[in-house]
Amino acid sequence: MTGKKQTDIKKILEDYYLSFQKDGYPISVNFRALVPELKKAERFTHLIHSYPAKLLANIPYFFFATDTLCPANGTVLDPFCGTGTVLLEAALSGRNALGADANPLAKLITDGKTVYIPKEQLQETLKTILGKAKKYRRIIEHPDAIAVWYSTSSLRQLSNLQRAISEIKDGPQKKLMNAGALEGQRLKMFNKLLALGGRYKRVNQYQ
Repeated sequence: MTGKKQTDIKKILEDYYLSFQKDGYPISVNFRALVPELKKAERFTHLIHSYPAKLLANIPYFFFATDTLCPANGTVLDPFCGTGTVLLEAALSGRNALGADANPLAKLITDGKTVYIPKEQLQETLKTILGKAKKYRRIIEHPDAIAVWYSTSSLRQLSNLQRAISEIKDGPQKKLMNAGALEGQRLKMFNKLLALGGRYKRVNQYQ
């Protein structure tokens, strides 16, 4: 972010502070309008998983653009970090980031989202996982409560992928792959629900 942009944001924050100090009324803020440079849907790993009610990345991006509230080399704590939107933006701004969340799914996604992995290592790990997954032939049995949500082919693909990920050594690559695999499971489930929804819709039309 340019020095001019940082100065502009400092001025905006000062104006908000003075306005609130004078009136004591909540201030309506459109963070998308304040930082229009974040128009792209994806920014680094923010969309690695479509966790519900995620914080808009524009918000921490805006506040970390200056050292008004946190020094450039400071530490940011998000005690209810969800899937790590604040933590990722803090790290991208050069700050230290600490977070906590009671939801183990959120923690898993955050772990995968906020690790740094060189491109070459990531590509090599992905190649290894996909190579292993394609070779597996044994069908894993699943409880009906799981199998009902997926087609047979999808369940086989997801099982092979999860098995291949489980066999790589613990580390940043494994965290990222586990987070990505969770989103793959969600999309496969969503596709099954769409298929079921279309079928039920057609049946209901004739009742």
